[in-house]
Amino acid sequence: VVILVSLGMLFLLKFVILSSSPGERAQFTRSELATNTLNALMLTRTECYGMNIAALVQDCASLNSVECPGGRRSCDFLEGEVGFILEKTLLQWKKHFEFTLKSRGVTLVELEDEFGCSGSQDKHSQPFSGGILVELSVCD
Repeated sequence: VVILVSLGMLFLLKFVILSSSPGERAQFTRSELATNTLNALMLTRTECYGMNIAALVQDCASLNSVECPGGRRSCDFLEGEVGFILEKTLLQWKKHFEFTLKSRGVTLVELEDEFGCSGSQDKHSQPFSGGILVELSVCD
């Protein structure tokens, strides 16, 4: 049984993964990178009273009442923290990005690296209750 499962996995690897074109692999990689990065980012704990990014997003979009260390409100703190994290990850991997936080269609935080996303890109969105939407685009 183990040998049959192993052979099945080898055929899957050979015909599905290795036979796809480099463009398809790059697009799949970008898509997964956008999804996984945004999901991990939302769970990241910060120095703002141990709140994670998702909690700060919700405060920024509603009252912007949390005052983080250094006297910065949640929206300003988010902008600095998210920008720092994305620069230390995506830019190090030579991937460009655009990050936006919107509440009911109004942009509250907008970040992009110096080049932005002008070429092929993949976007992942994470909605929150109350019309809050966080989007991360990753591009080459």
